[in-house]
This record gives sequence, C-alpha cells and structure tokens, in this order.
Amino acid sequence: MEKFCYKCGKLKKEADALIDGLCRECYLSEHRLIRSPEKLTLRVCTTCNGYQLNNSFHDVMVNPEYEYLEAAKKLVSSETEVLQKSAEGVKYEDFEDSTGVNISFEAEYTSNDTILLRLNAQVEIFDTEEPLIDKTRTVIKIKDTTCEVCNKQKVGYYEALLQIRGEKDISEDKLTKIFNDLQERFRKSYKENRDEFVSKIQREHGGLDLYTSSSNVAKELGKFLKKKYDAEIKETAELIGEDSDGQKNYRVTVLARISN
Repeated sequence: MEKFCYKCGKLKKEADALIDGLCRECYLSEHRLIRSPEKLTLRVCTTCNGYQLNNSFHDVMVNPEYEYLEAAKKLVSSETEVLQKSAEGVKYEDFEDSTGVNISFEAEYTSNDTILLRLNAQVEIFDTEEPLIDKTRTVIKIKDTTCEVCNKQKVGYYEALLQIRGEKDISEDKLTKIFNDLQERFRKSYKENRDEFVSKIQREHGGLDLYTSSSNVAKELGKFLKKKYDAEIKETAELIGEDSDGQKNYRVTVLARISN
C-alpha cells in the first residue's frame, strides 16, 4: 500500500515526503519550527545609552537607534529555540546551537519604545525536496533604567585616589596638559572596559585629585605619569572594612609628585 498522510490522506507522492507520517502542511500545523517569546524587554541606561544583553551592559558606539535594533536581534536570537532531529528523536534546541537552520531577522520601530522583530526560518532537518519554512514575531519593549556603572559614578563611588602634586603649586598650563594626557591615556587603556571610570576630579593643594573606580586605574595612571613626567610615585593603602567572607578591603592612594 502506498504511504499517505494519516491526518489529511494526501499520498506520499503528492506530498514531497512524509514527516513522521504527516505531509508538510499537516506537520507544520502541529509543530512550530521555531519558538521565540511573544514579548521581551531591552533595558537601556538613560545616562550613558548603554543596553543590557546577557546580564551585562554594552556601550553604544555611534548610533543608538540602529544599535538597539541590532541588540534586539541578538536578544531574540538568544531566546529562540529551533526544531532539531537527533538520534533521540525530534526536539527543540537553542538556535545558537542548531544546525541546518537559516533564520533572517527583520527589525523595525513601531514606536519610540517598541521594536517589532520578524523571524523567517528555513529548516533542513528532514528528507524533503525543499526546506521547511516558518515565521514568527517578537515585540521588544525598551525600558529605561540606570546601569551599575552610572549609578556608581552618580554617587561618587571610588576605590582609589590618584593625587598629583608638585614641589610647589603646578601652573595652570601644566595642569591642563597633565589632565589632557591622562584623559588620552585612560581612553586608550580602558576604552573596552566600561567598568573602569573616574568618578570625580578636584583641584587640591596646587594639583589634582582623581577618584578612580579601582586601584588598577590609579596605579596605571601613576605609572604613566612616572614615565611621561618623571613623577615620584608613592602608594599607600587604608583598611576600610571587610566583606561577608572576611576579605579585607583597602582604599589605595597613589601620590604622583611632579617636579616643577
């Protein structure tokens, strides 16, 4: 007897191929090739415009509107499952781990805080002449928040202090040059590490005080001043407490004394 779709009765020769006893149309009516959430949230920092993916914030490099669209694609991709065939049978697996699948993403704004993402999938996991095709869509709401780094900067958080002093008060012109050099050095050293920052800069005692997010920043900038300006470097550490594991926490001060 010639095989046929047990649901609609279509003969195998008319159905291209039978998939688990079903023709293409009947199989797709019972099995989604791709599964993605109907709604997701993209969190965006209102201070720095950074966006959150995989529990981490990422800086916007040029164009926030375009980069949020790309972030929405990555967000949905990470939450999408695709039908896969294995020795154990047919099951859903993460899209990022799938094979024989081609998904295109089309993203557009439907309002200032809403992105509509359309997914078009072609899946080649069965012995059919043409790949199976499925479509779905996800709505991404953009939600305002404040990232941890901006929160820390807002409250003046710091773990180390870089003090720049001279034998006497440093001239305004020289302080400006030192400050510009430090800014450039910081950008080069930490442009890909958004967790590092300078939370506050103050004029003190004829020099500058820079409050930094970590001792690494203060020490790195101190080494730069030693090389660039032949600064004399002195480091001290003050115990400021212990964490829940009994680990002692210190606040480091780096003094860079520059010859006038």
